[in-house]
Amino acid sequence: MGELSFGKSFNLIEGENRHLPDLMEEAADYGNFNANALPWFFLGISKLLLPKLEASRTALLNFVIPFIDRRMKMEDAKKDFFHHLIDAKDPNTGEGFSLPELWGETMVLMVVSHFDFLRRLACSSELHGAI
Repeated sequence: MGELSFGKSFNLIEGENRHLPDLMEEAADYGNFNANALPWFFLGISKLLLPKLEASRTALLNFVIPFIDRRMKMEDAKKDFFHHLIDAKDPNTGEGFSLPELWGETMVLMVVSHFDFLRRLACSSELHGAI
């Protein structure tokens, strides 16, 4: 999914970024908690209650933001999902995504592709066992 979404593999299984799936899951847990307790997020209470999840979210952002900066500067980038996000324009305003919106979309693509891979792996294992 990394190739399809961003034109490159993130080496999440055996490479230097093996820790990213754990960060993605913890960041998703942090986001899920905060979505259900918005006042705690805005008051900073969730950072105190969930310091490990906050640290994982920060670490993931520290990976994603420089990646996006490098990717946006590439002249010869592949025409992947991210290429279309960068070039997308609102038909009413003609404006593209802001950087924070691109960061958010990147996080969503990364998390969704990770969970999609896990789902496919689990289905494959179950199917293999049934045969």
